[in-house]
Amino acid sequence: MSNRVRASWWVGAVAVLLLTPLAFSQNSVSITLDNGGPYSMGGLSVGPFNATQSVNNGPQQSVQIICDDFRHNVQRNESWTANITSVTSLTNATTGLAWSGYNAGGSALFGFGYKGNETFTALQGYLAMAYLASEMLPLSGNKGNATEVGYMAYAIWAIFDASAVKSWLNGHGAGNIWSQVQSLAEGALALAYNKNITQSQFAGWEILTPDCSKHGSCPLGTPQEFFEYVPVPEGGTAVMYLLLAGFACFGTMYFKSRRRHASGVV
Repeated sequence: MSNRVRASWWVGAVAVLLLTPLAFSQNSVSITLDNGGPYSMGGLSVGPFNATQSVNNGPQQSVQIICDDFRHNVQRNESWTANITSVTSLTNATTGLAWSGYNAGGSALFGFGYKGNETFTALQGYLAMAYLASEMLPLSGNKGNATEVGYMAYAIWAIFDASAVKSWLNGHGAGNIWSQVQSLAEGALALAYNKNITQSQFAGWEILTPDCSKHGSCPLGTPQEFFEYVPVPEGGTAVMYLLLAGFACFGTMYFKSRRRHASGVV
């Protein structure tokens, strides 16, 4: 094998390593809703919902997902395609989400304003929802937590759509729980506003937003948006960079050795 061919092979190997994180990145998921989970409140399933998904056309797997969208509906056995956005990558300029460009909070939550404001940014709203989802998920395995899970589900919905949530509860004989829902939503937004929670705390949390290009016009006629937690392998990124560094060092020594032999230096 000539030095030129070996050099080409080495460049190709490095390129594969550099592109490996992209190859394994999750950017599209096919979802089928299995059921709304074991808990209900105010006439609605409150989740976490049970679903089957395939990421980037990979194998099917069972997951739990948490709805953050009170405007739309999904039915049992309904299937759709969603785009994946990590919570850690969010900014106020992020587009394509169910609540992109919307303000969180509102007069139904903060009738007298919060530090002079009755609304919060989209980023603060999503952080508040992520916080509530992260508190809700560990509770879902114990039926004794059913009431608290229900409160948290409605609080998540109320972050961006408080008036609709309050109206629904009042119209379905559950207006008495609004104070608990309101308190949870206000508390989560206050944490985001005061920067007591940050995006780095939600590594592994993802937002699954319906791909509107495949489900008609947006926002009407599309399934709901959901949160999902995907455990992050500890040290995975560090291992990849260590491997890359090791290959780079090996390649440097190899080419130096080849040049010495070619020039007759031993």
